[in-house]
Amino acid sequence: MTKEQEKAYKAVEGFKNFIKSKESEQNTLYENEEFYRDDIEQNELFLKMLHTVLNLIQTQQEEINKVLEIAFQYGQIDGDHHKLWVIDQIVRSLTGNNYKEWVNHYEYDEKTGEKYTWDKGIAP
Repeated sequence: MTKEQEKAYKAVEGFKNFIKSKESEQNTLYENEEFYRDDIEQNELFLKMLHTVLNLIQTQQEEINKVLEIAFQYGQIDGDHHKLWVIDQIVRSLTGNNYKEWVNHYEYDEKTGEKYTWDKGIAP
């Protein structure tokens, strides 16, 4: 694990702990529901937002790890055609369902009208 990955992992863990503290706070409010009804509703919305953000962060971290693994496994293989394949795999991983749209955007420069060709390379 790189230092950056370790920092990201620690940040996610800190975020999880923050969510746990908010959930604990919410449980305290439930115990005194009649006095804190508005606070309970606000906290419930806040907790939903926190869980959504955490899921997004974890999904992005998984994608980053996937891309780094592609680069680690195949990035040092000799041959430009293989390196182009690695770049293509990274782009595919990062763009997901938008891969074709991204390639189309790459292949035609709207500002200059110039056309390019996206090279998928050759798998090692």
